[in-house]
Formats: sequence, C-alpha cells, structure tokens
Amino acid sequence: MRAISCLGAGTQPWISSVCTVHKDRFAYVSTLAIYIYQRESGCREWSLKSILTEPRISISALSWHPTQQKLLASTTSDDRVCIWNVEQQRIVFNVKTTSTPILIDWIPSEREQVSVVLDGGRSIVTWTPQQQPACNNGRPQHLLQYRTHSAFSSPIACLQWHPKQPGHLAVGHQDGTLSFYAAAAKVQLNVRLTKEDDGEVCSLQWDPLAEDYLLVVHRQGLLRLVSSQGVTILANFRHPATCRAHCVAWLPDCPGMFVSGDDDSGVVRVWTVGKETPLENRPLQVSGVRSVMLVATSAETQQDEEAKANNCGEAIGAAPILGSLVCLFANGGAGVHDLRRNKWDYFKEAGHVETVFACAFSPDESCTLATGSFDGSVKLWTCADGETRPLNSTPGRESIIYSVSWAPSSPLLAAATARDGVLIVDTQGARVAQRLTHHGRGVSVFCVAWCADDPRRIASAGGDNCCVVVQHKGELEVQRCQHPGSVYGCDWSGADRLATACDDAVVRVFRVACKEDAKPVELKGHSSKVFNVKWCPALDNLLCSGSDDATIRIWDVDKQACIRTMYGHKGHVRGLAWNHAFPHLIISGSWDFSIRVWDARTAECIAVENEHGADVYGISVCPNRPLLVASTSRDSTVRLWNLAPLIPVITMTPLVPKNTLDVLFTYEFSLNEEWVVRIHGEVAKTMVEILTNNQIDQMRKFLSVSDLLHGNPEVTNLWDLVMVLRGTKEMSQLSKQYPRGIVHSTHVATCRLADATQEELKAAGGHGQRAEADLRRAANSFLRAGALRRYCEVMVRLGEWDKALSVAPGVSFEYWKQINQKRINELYVNESELVLPNALAQGDLQGLVTFYSNRGQLEESFALSCLSRPKTEQAAPVVPSEESFSPLMSCTARAVAENLLRKGAPIKAACTMLAVDDDHSALQMLMRGNELELLVTVGRALNKTHDCHVDRALALLAIRARRLKEWKLAIDLLTEIKDFEMKRQGILRLLVNFPGSRSVREELLKEAGLPDAEKCAKRANEIKMFDDVENVVEAVQLLMAVGDFEEAVDLGCRIIPEILQPHRKWNPEKALRITELIQETGIVNDRIRLLSAYVGALIAIRRGYHQISQSLIENAIIELRRSGEGSCGLHEAQFHALSGLDSAMINRLKEEPSCDPDRGNVHVTGSNLPSHSGIRRCILTGMPIRGPAMKLDDSELSMVCLSDAIMWAKCGAMSPLGTAINPF
Repeated sequence: MRAISCLGAGTQPWISSVCTVHKDRFAYVSTLAIYIYQRESGCREWSLKSILTEPRISISALSWHPTQQKLLASTTSDDRVCIWNVEQQRIVFNVKTTSTPILIDWIPSEREQVSVVLDGGRSIVTWTPQQQPACNNGRPQHLLQYRTHSAFSSPIACLQWHPKQPGHLAVGHQDGTLSFYAAAAKVQLNVRLTKEDDGEVCSLQWDPLAEDYLLVVHRQGLLRLVSSQGVTILANFRHPATCRAHCVAWLPDCPGMFVSGDDDSGVVRVWTVGKETPLENRPLQVSGVRSVMLVATSAETQQDEEAKANNCGEAIGAAPILGSLVCLFANGGAGVHDLRRNKWDYFKEAGHVETVFACAFSPDESCTLATGSFDGSVKLWTCADGETRPLNSTPGRESIIYSVSWAPSSPLLAAATARDGVLIVDTQGARVAQRLTHHGRGVSVFCVAWCADDPRRIASAGGDNCCVVVQHKGELEVQRCQHPGSVYGCDWSGADRLATACDDAVVRVFRVACKEDAKPVELKGHSSKVFNVKWCPALDNLLCSGSDDATIRIWDVDKQACIRTMYGHKGHVRGLAWNHAFPHLIISGSWDFSIRVWDARTAECIAVENEHGADVYGISVCPNRPLLVASTSRDSTVRLWNLAPLIPVITMTPLVPKNTLDVLFTYEFSLNEEWVVRIHGEVAKTMVEILTNNQIDQMRKFLSVSDLLHGNPEVTNLWDLVMVLRGTKEMSQLSKQYPRGIVHSTHVATCRLADATQEELKAAGGHGQRAEADLRRAANSFLRAGALRRYCEVMVRLGEWDKALSVAPGVSFEYWKQINQKRINELYVNESELVLPNALAQGDLQGLVTFYSNRGQLEESFALSCLSRPKTEQAAPVVPSEESFSPLMSCTARAVAENLLRKGAPIKAACTMLAVDDDHSALQMLMRGNELELLVTVGRALNKTHDCHVDRALALLAIRARRLKEWKLAIDLLTEIKDFEMKRQGILRLLVNFPGSRSVREELLKEAGLPDAEKCAKRANEIKMFDDVENVVEAVQLLMAVGDFEEAVDLGCRIIPEILQPHRKWNPEKALRITELIQETGIVNDRIRLLSAYVGALIAIRRGYHQISQSLIENAIIELRRSGEGSCGLHEAQFHALSGLDSAMINRLKEEPSCDPDRGNVHVTGSNLPSHSGIRRCILTGMPIRGPAMKLDDSELSMVCLSDAIMWAKCGAMSPLGTAINPF
C-alpha cells in the first residue's frame, strides 16, 4: 500500500495567529497540525516541507522566532505553550499554562523570550527557555516564567512586539482600545483613539522602518496610521463603502507602502501613507482575506530586483511594488502572491478546515471524489492526474456533514447532516436540490446510503433510533426500521436487504418493503457500539462490521454467525470498505490514526499505514480503478493510496507473454484460504468483454489490463502517450483526460489553442503613468517632421513601446529588430509575461525557455521548447531517431522530468520524456521511480524489449517473485531477459534457494549457459586455483550453481579485493555481482559485512546515489575499523576516495559504464509527501523519512525510507543490522 497524494487541510479562519513567516518559509495552522511550506532554492516554486502535529490536540496560535529559523512557537487547546525544532520536527520546550493561550509572539531581543496571552485575553505572560544541557531521550525541556502583564480592562484581541525597537509592545483590545509598553517610558493602557465605538482591534502592525508608527485595523473596517507617542492618529484611510479591512502588512522594500486584506472579499489593496485611498485594488479570491504577511525574497530574485531598479530610469512611471505576500483566506485557501508581477507564485486550493468525516468516489466518473466535513461543506475533487484538485463545493453550512453517498446514475449526491436531515446535492450546480427530514428537525443523521439497484430508494440512519427508507423523488417513506438505540451505519444488498449498525452492539438485517412483517436478523458478537457495516460485493450472504470494541467481524447472514474476527486496531473502528474487484481485501480506518488492510480469507492484517495524524473516518474504493483508495481524517486531510503492492502476483503475471490475460479474472469467490486471488465483479466482466473483442488489437487489451492493475490515475496519461508513439494521430482516440495532462509535443499547439479559445475573453486591465508633457510635444514634432527614428526614441523613453514598435518598420526592419530587442531585454529584467509575443516575433526561443526555467515554470518552458521541433517533421514514428529530437526541446523536457521525479512523480516524469519521443529516458524515469511493472509494459508496447532498463526491471521483479515464493513466475520473468549476463546472474541468485526438482535446476543451468551440475563442479575445481581473476569469478558462479556455498563464499571474499585493486582495470559491477550471490546464501560474517559495505560505497558513488553515498561511506569505514587494518586485503589508503581525499579515485569511480540502468537517485511515487504522524528517521541515513517507508524487522527503530532502501539494495550493501535488504 503506497501513498499517492495528500490534500492538506485548509487554514482555520477563526484563529487570530493563523500564519507566520520566516525568510523563505511560511507556516499556517490547521485543526491538528502546523503546515510548513518552503521556497525551492533558486526559483519561485514552493512545496510542503513538513507537517508538525500533536495528536488529539488543536493548535490555537503560532509564531516564528525572529532570527532562528528552526524555532517555531505554538499554543494548544490543552493549555500548553510549545517550542518546536522545525528541522527535527519535535517539541524541544514546553510548559503547562494556567488557562488556554490564545495569542503568541516572540520578543525580538538577545534573550529568547516568547509572550503568550492567557486568562481569556486579560494577561500577557512572558516565558524563556530553561538553559539546560541537551534533553535526554528527546524529551522537551521546560519554559521558565519571566514576566506577567495583567492590568488590562478589556480582553486582548491582538499584539505585536516592535521588530526593531527592543521592549516596544503594542496591544489591541476587544473594546477598540490600544495599550503600549516601551522600555524606559510610561505604560499606556486601554487608550481609545476616538470617542466613537470603532469595534475590536483585529490587526496592528509596527512600521519596521520607524520607531513609533503602526497601522491599526478595527473590526468595522477602519484603517489608521497611529503614533504610539501620545497615541495620536496620523492618517485615516478610506475603503469603498461596502468593504472593510481585516489585516495589514507593511512593505519593507517600499518605504511608506503597505497592503491590506478585505474581510468579506478576497481583495488585497496597496496603499501609501501619503494617500487616503488605495493605489491598487487586486481581487485575488472570492473568499475574505484572513491574513497577509510579507515573506522574504530569494537572493537571486533580490539581485534581479536591484538590476531592474537600476534599469528603470529610462522609463517614466511609478516605482514597482516589491515583495511576495503570503495570503490566507476564509475558505481555507493559502498562497504566495508576487506583488510586482501580480501573479501567484504558489496557491493551494481551499481544503476542508475541519474534520473530514466521509468520502465517496462517483460511480460514473472514476476520478471524482466527494467529501463531507465538520465545516458543513460538501466538496468535489478530481484525482485524474494522481493529485487531488478541487472541482466544486457547496457553501459551508452550520450543520455537520457525517456521510455522503452518490446516486447510481445521476450527478446527485445524498449527504447526512447533524441537524438538517438528508440533503440531496446537485453536484453540477453545487446546490442543495432537496431536503429530506424524515428523522425529524434537529435529529442527527449519521449515515446515508443510496440504493445502487433501485435509484429511487435512499436509506438513512439517525439518532432517533431509526433507519428510514424513503422514495427519493416523492419523499415517500417506504419503511421505518426501529432500533433500541441510535443507528450509526447502513448499507444495501440488492434492492430489498438493508444492514444496520446500532448503538446496542448488534448488527441487524432488514427486508425492505416485504409483504410479511418479518423480524430482522440480529447478529450479536460485538461488545461495544457498531458504527459501520458493509456487504461483501462477491457473496450476498457475507457482511462485515466495524465496532468501538476495535474489531472487525465478518458475518454469514444465512447462518447468523460470525465467521471471522479481525484484531489489530487499538481504537474505535470508523472507516470501512470492502474492495469490489478484489473481494478478499477489506480496508478499515480507526481512532488509533491507522488504516489497515485485511485479508478476509485469513483475518490477517496485511498492511498498516499511519500517515494520518488523527482519527480516520472515511474510506472509499474507486469503482473503475479498484486499486485506488481514498481516506479522510480528523486531521482534515484527504489522502490517496495505491493498493497494487498488496497483489504483486496479479500485477506481474501479465508481464509474461505466454500467460493469457483472461487467467486474471474470475466470477467465483470463496472465503477459503485456498481461493487464488483474481479480479472479480463488474470490473472483471468489463475486462473480459474487452479481451474477447476481436476488433481491439492485442496491445490495447494489454494496456487496458495494465491500467486496471495500477492504482495511480497518472498511468492513463502514460498509456495515451504510448498510443501516440505507436501511431495514434487523432486526439479523439485517446482518453478525455489527455488534453489536461502532459500532451505530446505535436499536440501542444492544438491544446494551447483550445485553452486560449476558452479564455480569450479574459484580459487583465491596467493603467499607466502619463509622461512629461514636454516629451510628448517633442515626440509629436519629430513625427510631423518625418524624423521617425527620433520619434521612436522618445516613445521608448516614455515607455510607450507599442507606438515605437509600430513606427520602427518605417525606418527599417533591422531597426525594428533593435527596438524590439531592447523591449525584450527590459521585459526579461522586469520578469514580465508580456515578453512572450515580442520574443516569439524575434525568434528568441532560447531566451524564453531560459526565462521561464529561471522562474521555476518548467512546464511552460518545456511547452515553448516544443516549438523548436522542425517544421517538416512527420507524425511521431514508432521508433523515432535521435536526430529527430530538437536539442532545446529535449534538454528542457529532461529538466522538467528531473524536477517531477524529485517531487515523487516518476510517472509524470516518464510522460514528459515520451512527449518528446525520448522513450529510453522515459524508461529510465520509471526505473528511478521503481515503477517496474509499468516499465516492462511500456517497453513492450514500444517494442523496446532489448532496452537495458526492461531487462533490469524483469530481473528485479524476479527478485520480488522469489521473495513471495512464486518460483515459476520468477523463472518466467528471468527467461524474458534479453541480456545474457543479467539473465545468468538472476538465475544463479534464484538457484541458491530454489526448492525445485533436479530436472528443473538442470533446465535453469542450461538457460544460464552452464553445463549440468556435475560438469559445473568439475570445471570449478579446475579453475578456482588459477590466479586469473576472470577464472576465479567463474569458479564462484559455478560453485553457487552446484550449491557449494561455503567454498563459493570463501573464494568470493578473496577475489573481490583483487578485482578492486588500483592497478587493475576496475569493474565494480563484477564485484557487486559476487556480493549479491554471497548475500543470497544467508552467510554473514565480518568479512562479508566489510566487503558489501566497501563495494556498496563504490557503486553508490559510481551511480550517483547522492542521497545515500555518504551514509554508505560511513558504514564502510565503520566496518573497516571494526575488522582492522588489512582485513580482506583492504587498507586505509583505499578508503581515501571514500572520504573524498583521492580525487583520481573519485574520477575513476564516476567513469560512465557502458550501460547501467540503475544510475541516478531513486524517487518512488509519493516520496516527497510529508507524514502527518510525526517524524520518523531512516536507519540507513539518519534523515527524516518522507513518503513510503519499510521496516527491516519488527522494531519501529528499523524504519527506512523506501527510496533509500532501493538504492541501498541495488548497491548490494547489507543494512546496519547485518541483514540483506529486499525492498522490491
């Protein structure tokens, strides 16, 4: 089970200190976590760096240390003040307070002090970290109370310490008054600015460039500039009549200028202290602005700003507005807005701002997901590209949404609420179309289920002790199923059977609209409340239930008996789903923060994920992509998961050509252990129809099966591009999601033209500055005199480039090119989007690509580079030649692909390379993302079966099959390898533990090009005493083949140092192959550990595994020092290269091997996703784990990052625990 994506929680609009910034980072508060974003080095791109979480505790305020980026202070609802180490993702200081803290701010001084507002806003307490030695066992140290201010007559609404004047504090109160503290000055308490009631002070900001000036915003929208000396109003600023300010921020790079955010709209206004009305009004969003803060500009951007300022003297106009603004909105959205460019550098769409209780995939649109939340909204998301992106949303209501259920064949959605009954939502219009109140006004409805077999019927379970079945359109009540307690869950089987989950710990099955008044079937066995029930999709007599007793039970309804009980959860079970295509899989979510996948045949838990930071409530399986699962939680996030790793045999079987695809499907299911996993249900029927359709070619059938067997929706884009390379010319023959994904270079212009047609009415209005009247009159005179060149020069000085460019051809075409180039240079300096038409007209594609690349807009630069494709090129051939590539396009595509790979999106990276016909690099991206099945599938589809990446993927898949004891499948995969040496190595590794018969072993030896066992033994004895390295290596292989492992290991340990002697022609790969064979035997001693560490370090450097190379070097040095100088013929001098002292040795290591498919860092899908469940450190590298992880043993301390584990295993190095690693 692998994480695909995470939709982070939205910001909480009701918290005052919702956001904080420090240099190139910003953080905001969600329900149970702090989300930290960081700007990528050298560009404007932002990414989620980490999630700081305290389980079950809501965070109420936060503030970043003014000078130390690693320290972040927060307050929590359990009356605590915490100081986090952001880098280590843990609390380093904390203290228990006397009441709930509501505000927090660091004091800019030499001493690390933080002020917290307590006692309902009546007092300010200052704390300082206790100076002690490093804490033991990572336990937080305590904070010491330093000072208390409590003489306030009104509760505090906001406060800020002056960033440059030590000891200066401004406080805003709920009654509209202000208080000021200043070092060696009179304290001013609860001073009112005017006699009028201006309302609560909702924001105040010291001017960082002045000693006593600050901006003050009142709840009624009044915005003033105030002097703390005497508390006098220096200026009043006027908003439009219907608008009011909510927050403000100074622009330090523009003295005297500031911005404000409107309370009831997403408008940000730019002001100057010398003018009472705004200079600019920028509508950024529809929802109101909750916070605005300036984030530091990167060093590169700052240099560009200075260069731009130095070059703006030629044009007359207003000074540019500099700075990047972090904006948070009332709907939960957040982003970074570049004020000068008036463009988002980053924007995160609004997520839920409270607990997400439910989720459900649409039965018609496979990638549309509906979610319902405590915040009262129903949101729709598309998962078409592997990420969760918003489609639509209902306005947040006062009533909580507990459950959602789609209509079988319409865009309607039923939502169960806490007080408004059942809402029928029109998802296309995002409106409530109908309201069903059969449970009564104000009664909570906990679950709703729309009948799939009879779309007229809707069942709902509520707090009135009833499960009600109603007729949807006429609101006719069909049946009321009475219970002895609240009903929390319900689910349909067919059109007439309904299962319910009740507070009395009993599961009941009712017959709906039955003529006979039959009593329900009662299933007893749970010891606590039953919360959810789900029918088995394969057998209509099976039902599963989840309970507060932390168990999941499977019931045989006909026998009225529990036949399976699944133990493992440590909290109440809430989310529950039965996979419709793989009916042996049950997925559950619990209050213990975990998601578990169970094998219903054995009641065994086969996967556990703890990425959520709180209770897991919602679980949903995608109807048309059954290996895609969504989950929701009290941490307010929505996560997507891929179940493909749980059915490895099914995903690998189609890769063997002799296996017919129809063996993957079945119409029968049994809960017995002997039942072989197959694809079942409606999905199986659909696929069988495709496989038996003679009008569909075999490759399309193969790709259809491969698409089904992958949980990541990104693969659809991959198959579209494969079909384009196979000769599909019409876009209509591809998926409907194709134009919204990564398109082939020949389709870029078509897709962009379509987008432009849709948006042609969108235009950004603007107003410029009027130039000097004298210059205008002079220009007019030049024009009338026919001095066109002089006229153009004056127009350039005035900044009216269009007029200059329109007249310049009258001088000459070369002169027009000179003017246009000046304009382009200025636009490049100003980073203006207007450069696009001018540069295209000039033919400056290289400059445009560089321009967009430097800004981090790699997709845009890639699209432009596609224009450099030769005009005469025909439709993409099946096997394109290297000469057909445009160098600019290919280089740009490579940069985009590498960026996507680093972000944990290897499938998108492969799509990018396929878009420019570079199938070899696409296979490399899939290899580096460990998408082995996809790699083999794409290679076969593009007739690239001889590519080294395909052979290597087959070899690794054979290792996976061996681990699963699927020996026949492993042999079949190995026989598909075209490279003889790679095939032989795979067979030799397999034979070490192969349990097959002697005849099968002989066949395998023959396949590996070796004689029978007797001849192998004889040959090994003949050559093992030779001094020739090649003969000894062959002897090791032969001894392995005949099972003489001890002698083979001893001989291998003696020959590896000889292979790596400095005077020889190095072949670290040969040493690696011997190391791999030795590890297969399971024999471990100091020599083997030392040699595997040394060889692993050499291979890591050679392959460019920068993420783990230093850790491998340290591991090798430790093993050498443990074994002693001279062990295995190794000496300290040979380790100088590992320490970076011997540059000649390093250069020798980095020599490009003839063909190594394993070169380059590995980044598996989701490897950039931060965890919500606290920090975990990789035992291999010591670094925090992001994305998928695995354990080396049963201990939590043996966690390793999956990407690191794959590289470590490919290097043949043993783990620090002295065990082999097999992450494949």
